Amino acid sequence: MTRFIQSFALALCLLVVSLAAVQAQETLTYEILRDGSVIGEQVVVVEDGRASITQQIEVKALFVTLYRRSHSREETWEGDRIVKLTGKTNDDGDSYELAIEAVGEGYERMVNGKTESFGGDYGFAPDWSLVAAKGHDKALSAQTDEVFDPLILEMLGEETLELPSGRNEAEHWRSGGAFQRELWYDKQGRLLRMTFESRGSDIEYRRK
Repeated sequence: MTRFIQSFALALCLLVVSLAAVQAQETLTYEILRDGSVIGEQVVVVEDGRASITQQIEVKALFVTLYRRSHSREETWEGDRIVKLTGKTNDDGDSYELAIEAVGEGYERMVNGKTESFGGDYGFAPDWSLVAAKGHDKALSAQTDEVFDPLILEMLGEETLELPSGRNEAEHWRSGGAFQRELWYDKQGRLLRMTFESRGSDIEYRRK
C-alpha cells in the first residue's frame, strides 16, 4: 500500500508539472481580413521568454492570385524587451532576411546582409504585443527593413469587443506618425484587434 501511495503521488506530481508546462504556452491566432473577406492568418506561440510568429496572406480574384505574403520569425524576450529576433519575409516577391540583436540600450539590425545600428529611442512597431513599442518614439519593423520615425502611441480608453474569440475587455490604442494603426489589446498587452488601410483597402486582424 505504501509503495502504491508513493507511486500515485509521483504520478500526480508529474501530471501537475505537465499541466503547468502546457499552461505556460500561449497560442494567439488571428484571422486577417481585407475589406471584410478573410485573406490570411497569423499565429503567435509564446513560451518561456520566446515567441514564434507565422503569417500567411493571399489575395485572389477569379482564381488568380493578386498578392501573396509569407512571414516567420523568432523573438527572444528579456522582461518587456526583445533582445534577439530572426525572421524571413516574402512580400509578393520582395524578400527580407532579418537578424536583430540588442546592443546596449539600442539594437543592431542586419537586413539582407546590410547592418545598421539604432539607439535606445527605438522599439518595435506595435504587433501581437504592445510592450515592445511603449516608451519609444521610433520603431523598427519586425518583418522588413522599414523604420518608423516618428512613432506616436495614444491610449484612447477601454472598450468591450465582440470577436470570434468571444467577448473581450480591451484597451483602445492609436498609433500615429509613420506607423498608423487602430489597435486593441487585452489586459496582458496581447493584441485583440488591429485595423489600418493598405493599397486602398481596409485591413483587419482579429483574434480567433
